[in-house]
Amino acid sequence: MSKNKSRKKTCITKMSKNKSRKKPVRWTAHDGNIYDVYDKYVIKIQYEVTDEDHDGYCSDPSNIRTNEYKETYTFPLVRAITDADICSGNTVDIYVLEKYYEKSRVSNGNDYCGCGQLYILNQGKIKRRKPPIVLDDSDESDD
Repeated sequence: MSKNKSRKKTCITKMSKNKSRKKPVRWTAHDGNIYDVYDKYVIKIQYEVTDEDHDGYCSDPSNIRTNEYKETYTFPLVRAITDADICSGNTVDIYVLEKYYEKSRVSNGNDYCGCGQLYILNQGKIKRRKPPIVLDDSDESDD
């Protein structure tokens, strides 16, 4: 008999019970608002980036080049995201992502020519935060 392994959906309502009663972790979003975040979970967001660059001066650009690629960033998971916002495979609804994780257009140089990077949200996935690596500096020599 083969076992049917189905992906479990993360239930963040269980994560919201803070038994230690410590202060909530806070994060400042792109819009300047401060949000409470889950300390044990992060969200990995993939952006499609369009990068425009040119030769010459911004006042007289020539040979405009466009490069498209994907970048992934890790952010804290905002507590305002509810179970209803999570789809299968622990992905988060794109409209919810836009509210908290939108990246502005980044200009190159003085923005006179209009070239720069444009970030478009592609997907966001909830992951469990990996514990930090603790380095042991103690001297273990047997003298």
